[in-house]
Amino acid sequence: MSAYPTPQYRQDEPARKLASNIPTTTARPLYTVPSGKRCTITLLNMTNIHSASTTINLYHTRAGESPSTINALYYEVTIAKNVVSQDVGPFYMCAGESLWALCSTGNHATITVYGIEE
Repeated sequence: MSAYPTPQYRQDEPARKLASNIPTTTARPLYTVPSGKRCTITLLNMTNIHSASTTINLYHTRAGESPSTINALYYEVTIAKNVVSQDVGPFYMCAGESLWALCSTGNHATITVYGIEE
């Protein structure tokens, strides 16, 4: 049994851009589900915007958790120069949960999150 409620994917509500950021070498919050909401992440778009490869870490934390290997979605994933990597999910998140990101070399990648908040 999951501790998460089972959100229903809404076909009548289009996904929208929830967050976009250029991660640094320190893990920082990328997106946090607002209080009283839940979210279905429908697309994670990770783009290497530099001329050299880079490594990305992406974490899914519950409220009060810190990013670590135990909650890593992607850990030390190498993205080649000028490459786009996409994950179409879906990922389900509850109020207060967050996505955190860091990049092995700051300012080498862009991470954009699309989804549905309800």
